[in-house]
Amino acid sequence: MDEIIARIVTHLETQLPVSQSFLRDLETLLDFTLNTNDTIDLENLYNELSSRNLSLSLLTNAISSAMDSGFSSRNSILASKVYLSLLLSPNAPVFTLFTPMAFLSLLRAIRLAIKKPSFASGEGSVPPSLGRKKRGRRNIGGNKNRVENRDSVESEAEEGGYDVKDLFFLLDKLEMVMGLVHLDRFPDCLKALVQTVSEIPTTAVEFWGNLASFRKLCELCARVLSEALRAEHGKQEDTAAVVLKALAPLILLSKSQVRSFALAFVRAPEKAEPRALAVDSIMEIVKALDFEYQGEFADYMIKMSQGKGQFRLLAVDLVPVFITSLRVL
Repeated sequence: MDEIIARIVTHLETQLPVSQSFLRDLETLLDFTLNTNDTIDLENLYNELSSRNLSLSLLTNAISSAMDSGFSSRNSILASKVYLSLLLSPNAPVFTLFTPMAFLSLLRAIRLAIKKPSFASGEGSVPPSLGRKKRGRRNIGGNKNRVENRDSVESEAEEGGYDVKDLFFLLDKLEMVMGLVHLDRFPDCLKALVQTVSEIPTTAVEFWGNLASFRKLCELCARVLSEALRAEHGKQEDTAAVVLKALAPLILLSKSQVRSFALAFVRAPEKAEPRALAVDSIMEIVKALDFEYQGEFADYMIKMSQGKGQFRLLAVDLVPVFITSLRVL
């Protein structure tokens, strides 16, 4: 590990552009630390940086720039894995390593990766799309041109691609990081997180061709959104309103897997406390509607009151709040 640490420090000291080898060195160091729970080597890195008057923010900024580069999906995903692993490492100085800029870069890297499924290998890949990326003109050497174009695109995917399991890793570790970093101090980060995670199913269903991968993504997205609703990240009624607002366009879609995901997440709860949060969230959206749509929502509440038990309970809680809100409006 001494050689790896030396290379990492030298790279930061010379302030060279972040390379894949630099990220791989960090990944190796962090994987060893997390797998063995032995922090000696990571502490040696921190001590070496300190002895050379190199701050941890220099390390964070380097990783952030790689996440935000957008040039290579593989590098962006790799940098994102490194950043989350760094935050989750034993005895990590989380409040020093976590910055809103780096967190937003992480979210951008995830959004970019979701939109490039043809660059993903493994169970989420969509191989046929590679062959359709570029086509040569029909001429005497038409077949040769098509083969060359296909090889060019496949080479591009190999250089810039990523394993879809890495994307699952990111969402899983993102949920864990939220247990360490309370986003109530970073409301913009919380809103960006909710918006990004809510949009993932919509983007994935459009670009991804693997149903199993899509379901896995939806499961992970639901877990992250559930984590965001914890009190540690701010007032639950405010966060619930943000989540519901982000999921509303999905709910309004025609029957689809995306709509099913959104409905499953915002289903009417049977217990009183979660139901009260749901009422507050729904009313935040209703207040922003035009009067015409508020009238349509009133009709919908009446239908809910005649539906299944949990929907009747929700309607009973909604009606008095709705009437009171109309008086205020």
